[in-house]
Amino acid sequence: MQSIQQLRQRARFRARYNFILFLHQYGHAAGLTIEEKATKSGGSLGRADPRAYSVRNVVASEPLQLPTNTLSPAPFNILEVTTINADITTLSYTETFIKINDDDLRKELNELAGKIWHGEISFGLGPISAKRLYHFMARLIEHRKCEDGHSSVSCALQVLVYWATSFNSTIEAKVEEMQSTMAAEFEYLWALFEPGKIMVIENFRGMKGLTACVSLVGVEELTDDDTRKLRLTVQTIDTASGKYGYHKQIFTIRSFVGKEHVCDLGLYPLSYHKDSQELEKRLVSRGREFIQLTSGDCFHYQQYEGKVFLDGSDVTSDWEGKRIMVDCALNKIRSSSVVPKITRGRGNSWLDPDKLTDEELLICSGTVPAITMSGGTMGAAAIDCLRPVEWRDISVAKNVGLADDTKAKMEIVMQVAKAGFGHQQSTVILFQ
Repeated sequence: MQSIQQLRQRARFRARYNFILFLHQYGHAAGLTIEEKATKSGGSLGRADPRAYSVRNVVASEPLQLPTNTLSPAPFNILEVTTINADITTLSYTETFIKINDDDLRKELNELAGKIWHGEISFGLGPISAKRLYHFMARLIEHRKCEDGHSSVSCALQVLVYWATSFNSTIEAKVEEMQSTMAAEFEYLWALFEPGKIMVIENFRGMKGLTACVSLVGVEELTDDDTRKLRLTVQTIDTASGKYGYHKQIFTIRSFVGKEHVCDLGLYPLSYHKDSQELEKRLVSRGREFIQLTSGDCFHYQQYEGKVFLDGSDVTSDWEGKRIMVDCALNKIRSSSVVPKITRGRGNSWLDPDKLTDEELLICSGTVPAITMSGGTMGAAAIDCLRPVEWRDISVAKNVGLADDTKAKMEIVMQVAKAGFGHQQSTVILFQ
């Protein structure tokens, strides 16, 4: 008589066997991939051609189901895959959406997202664009290589991974082509932007020639007035009111015809930079300088050569050849309308400037607050444009007409200023 353990082992084997048959039945055995099968709509998989549908006529695919018998997991809907071919005026493109139907599977995916993903993503009741899932699925495919199980959720994850492998393989070929040629097509441009990765921004804050690195938070493709565009949310580390946190900004790339060089997009992955290692090293060093210039209550006295970004407007102004004082107290006294809006980091806590990692220093702001003593204008000065002051000593002998005691006092003031400014630290004030 067979033992209970033997019966259980046989049941698990049969369940696994049925699951493999399921993948085989809906996969390559029929001459189609899971993606091609699932995106065909109608009463059952494989009936209709998805190319027949447009924005005005969309039919969701039939939910995928596991085979049902006494030895397989309980039947449940796994996912729905819907393909939309849009044809609006001059726009023509294809969108694929995934809808997860099972509560347990959604819960499992949300838990996995917290472990293996740094971007913003959540699985709810509604459909999700496959473009948004592309990079997450790449992580999921890698994660599930070492995973196994015989529960309904484990089997469902395997089905999802199987579909994602098919979908992602097509995109990966395009990404490899863009990497080798450094030329991007807008149709596949979204695949270059993986949330959590470091990006390069040229002309940071509107300052020509100022390069900075940012962390990509989210990617969204929008259509506005018959124009497609990528809406990219990025963040840097900045400071306000003596606290350090993340400052989010929006960057937009409008659709283009043909191909564009990746580095001409204004925002692109750090790995595409012609000298990424040297740039990373330089910006980490600048991040340390940013912390030194903005922490504490003291000041530095330096020379400035370049443009500034005026607070409260999009105007840049020349502040060339002016001597500046970097005074971090400006972060505490600036009005709320011009202070950068920052959010807390992980664990809902402010960042400790003394404990930032190199990757965090890499995305520190490239500017520091400044104010002109002559006109009281406040702005953001580029750290790259700061340099040591070239002191021009006052020649007392040439100051004819000054009383001897006045000349002596001026010499004392100059010596004190040199010594004091050379040993102080912190924020930025500019003056002539």
